[in-house]
Amino acid sequence: MSMLSMAIQRQRKKLEEIESRFYSWTHLSDQQEEDITWLITNVKDSLDNMEGSRGS
Repeated sequence: MSMLSMAIQRQRKKLEEIESRFYSWTHLSDQQEEDITWLITNVKDSLDNMEGSRGS
């Protein structure tokens, strides 16, 4: 497994941990929730793109 692949896996695992904690945060405003959801979605997309471009 390449170093890039291992780094992507570590980042994905950390993101999944953060995302699971996020859903238990009840004190967020609607805007904070939208911002965090946007951020999580975009980081996931970036990781997916990094994984996809590895094979290119």
